Amino acid sequence: MKSNKWDVILNIFLFIASVCFVLCFCWMIYSIKNREKKEDPAKQYRNAFEREIKHKAYGEITDDYLLKKRSYSEPPVGCEDIYRIGEYAHVSFMLKVYEAEKNEDKIRRNGARKEALENELSVYEKYGDEIDVILEEAVSGINKD
Repeated sequence: MKSNKWDVILNIFLFIASVCFVLCFCWMIYSIKNREKKEDPAKQYRNAFEREIKHKAYGEITDDYLLKKRSYSEPPVGCEDIYRIGEYAHVSFMLKVYEAEKNEDKIRRNGARKEALENELSVYEKYGDEIDVILEEAVSGINKD
């Protein structure tokens, strides 16, 4: 009777160990098959951009735009919108700087570039408006001091 009890316990333990082994083996095979699948870099970059936009990290967007512009003369495929919003933030900021300096030539050139970019923003147009509001508040806060 005692040996029957131990046989049942050992059989249950052996069954659980076998199921765990099969599951681990299946997971290993699945991992090996998916190891070679890589996500599109443009999609990864766009996901990071959407996260930065969601958290209103315009400084990161502008920094990223300026760094990428040094590396690539043309934006990578799928990242055109990201470059546009980064360039828009940069042009808007520089327009405020030139207005403070009262440099009419640069104000005219940057104003024209800003208007051209506004027409190209399409999906991110509302973020362009938010950038303008942020810069206006920053400038008005500086002028109050």
